[in-house]
Amino acid sequence: MKKKIILIEDNPGYMKKMLDALEGEGNYEVESASDGKAGLKLVKSSKPDLVVLELTLPQISGLRLINELKSDPHFRDLHILALTPVMVNGLRDGEGFTIGCDKHFNADHVLNKPFDEDDFLDKVEDILFEDRPKRKTGKEKILLVDDDPSIIKLLIAILEKENYDTVEAVNGKKGLEMIKHEKPDLVLLDLMMPEMNGAQVLEIIKKEHPELPVIIVTAHGSEDKAVDLMKGGAIDYIKKPFDREEVLARVREGVKKSRLLSMENHFNARLAETTELLLAQMEKVEESPYRMRHIVLTFIVTLIGAIIGIYLALTTRN
Repeated sequence: MKKKIILIEDNPGYMKKMLDALEGEGNYEVESASDGKAGLKLVKSSKPDLVVLELTLPQISGLRLINELKSDPHFRDLHILALTPVMVNGLRDGEGFTIGCDKHFNADHVLNKPFDEDDFLDKVEDILFEDRPKRKTGKEKILLVDDDPSIIKLLIAILEKENYDTVEAVNGKKGLEMIKHEKPDLVLLDLMMPEMNGAQVLEIIKKEHPELPVIIVTAHGSEDKAVDLMKGGAIDYIKKPFDREEVLARVREGVKKSRLLSMENHFNARLAETTELLLAQMEKVEESPYRMRHIVLTFIVTLIGAIIGIYLALTTRN
């Protein structure tokens, strides 16, 4: 039996991302609303298994919506996933969370924006199901694109021993498809392949996934071509036959660059959303210095938290 989920979100981009993720699974019956008033009406008529809502909805805010649902005996045990670009404190089972100095709001989980489809689905499955494997293992994922099975096998042995996840593609076309589905942190791309060579694949990757780091794998004597491809966007190259320590050193450096860029983009996106939220709240603020103080404090705490998160990430696995 499919689980019923209601999405209440006024941002069309996030709404589409969540709808696409849930519909791709095929395990859910999904309904949606773009404001708190319509969302509340939908929840009361549909009796869902889970409500996913943004905390700053129009008409009725997500915070007020949570309180109203939890104060109703019919919805006291309703699962709620709250979405927000700001930091929340004290999330504990049965006790909800706080924002700044505000009182607790009861929700099962909070998911910070920006998020991707896997983050979202992991949270949904945490709430609705038991003993589900995580979509994100915490390991960096390396995509190996090579038409030689023996090379693929050797690279898998080297990388998986060092706790990397690996996925493989036997040609460039398959590699490009897997980038979209697997979302790797790094690509090891063979230079010489039939039908579509490494240079052609790299050109498409840089157009469609400009932030994805690519390391060229090349045979002895083709170093000049690999250097030319570095001018076209590759971050490094590795020569065959492989030296294990050289492979690992190049991969570690490439993954580090990928992680840094990902954290920078995440930080910038979160800062932009938090700033937008702050400006929107300032427009609505009443003549209350305490309310203004709370809004500014929430923004500052979110900013500091994001900076600390980047620092901690940089100090791990170096």
